[in-house]
Amino acid sequence: LELTIPAPFDGAAYVYSAQKVLDGARIGVTENVTARPGTLVANMLGVWLFGYADHGPKIVQGVLQLAALTLSFVALLRLFGAAGAVTGTALAALMLSAPLVAKYGNVKEQYMIAFTMSAVGCLVLHRLSGRRWLLPVAGGLLSWVPLFKETGFSAIIAVAVFLAFEVLAGTRTARQLRADAALLLAGAALALLPLYVWMIAAGAAVASWPYGFVVSFLAGGGDNYISGAREIYPLAEQARR
Repeated sequence: LELTIPAPFDGAAYVYSAQKVLDGARIGVTENVTARPGTLVANMLGVWLFGYADHGPKIVQGVLQLAALTLSFVALLRLFGAAGAVTGTALAALMLSAPLVAKYGNVKEQYMIAFTMSAVGCLVLHRLSGRRWLLPVAGGLLSWVPLFKETGFSAIIAVAVFLAFEVLAGTRTARQLRADAALLLAGAALALLPLYVWMIAAGAAVASWPYGFVVSFLAGGGDNYISGAREIYPLAEQARR
């Protein structure tokens, strides 16, 4: 279904920008890229592998979703058994792809969700198996979630709340929390470093860097998703609705 339907929403713009950047355009300087860094990289990979068309990024997206669903299945299998794993994974797959309930095509939400599922899956598997290498992997995946869409910060907040709750519930100590946080942050740093190096070397505008929108938001200037949404629907209107 994905491959037979032309990409709606912003997908065509992402593919166009990906090709321009591959041809040497400077992000935010000679090419006004509307995609966030993660979405841009995914589209560049799709265009580089499969040519200048929207099916390449969709294939990349499908592979990411397959990995996310696999991690989720394994985690659910360990937690709830075969019935829970099959049911949960089937429902997740349906929610990711059903045209009536999901955004389809080359859209940032799908990349964001795949990275969120993979990050949380790695964290859960760490808690179940004790394998420490899963924590930096989870941290690296988690650090990329907001690079597709700013609302991906909700995943980072959720993990932070979960870690804090473990300490409050007495299942982890404060010392273990510090060790977990260090491994998560180390994974995030390793995952983001290549992206920063590439962006700086390519002469990309600072606002286009990973988490550049945070600086823009804190400074109260620039065009960003969060402030734009508040202008359309202020908090009072959101509460009423």
